[in-house]
Amino acid sequence: MVAYREHQIREEQLAGNYQEWLKRPVDSEERAEIERIATALEACHAAFERSQPERSLPFIELTVEKLQVQVNVRSDSTNPPSTSRVALSIERKPNGVPSDA
Repeated sequence: MVAYREHQIREEQLAGNYQEWLKRPVDSEERAEIERIATALEACHAAFERSQPERSLPFIELTVEKLQVQVNVRSDSTNPPSTSRVALSIERKPNGVPSDA
């Protein structure tokens, strides 16, 4: 039971940290770099659909539903200022098998 409770506490902390991360402002240089990368990905693969959130978030989400693939171009404030402050993550959604495969 102790291990489970410790796991719950860690999960709650991660969720709280994520919510705080979503609220932090992204400077214009970071936003421009996120936008540049997302636009380049869209130009390479026209099937990407960009999410349209109600408010500005520190990431742009691109999805290809047919392939069940999601790409997040996000601000990565953990990098030192002299390196890139933008990160990519690519995720294959569960049961992500193309319908015509």
